[in-house]
Amino acid sequence: MTPFTEKDVQHRLYGDIDNKLKSIRKEIDQTRKKFYNLKRERLNHLKVALNRIATIAVYALLVLIVVNVLRWLINIKNSKISVAKPAMAETESVAKYTIQVALFKDKKDAEGFSKILDGKGYEAFINLYYLKKGIPMHRVCVGKMDDKAKASVLLEKVRKEKEAADSFLINLK
Repeated sequence: MTPFTEKDVQHRLYGDIDNKLKSIRKEIDQTRKKFYNLKRERLNHLKVALNRIATIAVYALLVLIVVNVLRWLINIKNSKISVAKPAMAETESVAKYTIQVALFKDKKDAEGFSKILDGKGYEAFINLYYLKKGIPMHRVCVGKMDDKAKASVLLEKVRKEKEAADSFLINLK
């Protein structure tokens, strides 16, 4: 019988250690690659999700901006002073004449303008007015007079105010 070398003994006891170590290292490397690929994949999914959320947030912000701009434009349109001649009127006064200073669709705007005139010393009031199509409007008027001459004097005084330059005399009866 021939004596066994140390390598032969190790080979019989443990098998081919070098090959086993190589295969274990290869497995570890493959597992590492799978882990990094999964990690990269998850990061990519996360980036895509965050981009979608950011896009949705930008669109939502744009919608809010557009809605607020439209509201603002509507408020400006409704608050402009109109000096159209009245078609039909509903009055609360027994006086014959008054001066129409402004016409508003929104009652709150009419009340605000009325307060401005009150602050300047005029006796302002709001008169409900209907257009020919039946649309209710709010007239901001100053003074209630029976005499047309007194009303004309007040009209000239009111027209000197910047906000009331287009004011005109109306007959309440």
